[in-house]
Amino acid sequence: MDQTFPTNLRIYGIDNQGNRLAQKTVIPNFINENRPWYQQAITTGEIIWSDVFIYKPTQRLAISTVEPVYDQNNQLDGVLFSGLPLSLFSNVLDDLTIGKTGEIFIIDASSNLIASSLENSVVITNPEADPLEQVIKRVNIANSTSSFVKELDKIISNELSTIQEPNFLQVNLDNQPTFVQVFPFDSIINEKWFVVIILPEKDVIGEVQKNIKITIFIWLITLVISLVIGL
Repeated sequence: MDQTFPTNLRIYGIDNQGNRLAQKTVIPNFINENRPWYQQAITTGEIIWSDVFIYKPTQRLAISTVEPVYDQNNQLDGVLFSGLPLSLFSNVLDDLTIGKTGEIFIIDASSNLIASSLENSVVITNPEADPLEQVIKRVNIANSTSSFVKELDKIISNELSTIQEPNFLQVNLDNQPTFVQVFPFDSIINEKWFVVIILPEKDVIGEVQKNIKITIFIWLITLVISLVIGL
């Protein structure tokens, strides 16, 4: 925090040794006591993972480890905070190849996006405003930019609370036969998340047909070579 202006938060980069680098930005009127992660830390009195929140300076979802710090008289000095951007998860998903047109994403039990291979997990409702005045909301898959994902929400949203093990579905999305897999897992913040994979049937059939063609081609080459050797 800024000692001259105590409510200003100054953000600096660091190198791989933890040494402070140049200042990146300043957030005015940053009142820690109003932050949900701050309240969670002082309520529990121990080190915990926070709930998912929107980190406004980067306009991205994040979670954080928080720990209250007390003085010798057991009075609260402050809260230690270390954030983890969930965009790291999206980067991993984006590197995965799910057929030709498949999609993979992570949602919570309320169908809010945690990470996705195709779209941002937050949306800015007034992008023309000053960055500190922008209204940023999480994206629910019911409002996804993907027609596949939007239709899938109607099928699985009411079932998420009952899913305890991996589910495999065959459904029609956007008038296309589609394979869907839903994998539940307990996240590091003690909240159930779900990995959802959407794979159009045409991608699977196309790959099978491709492999059959390759097999036939290899068989024909082998046959020709055998005939030549026989001569």
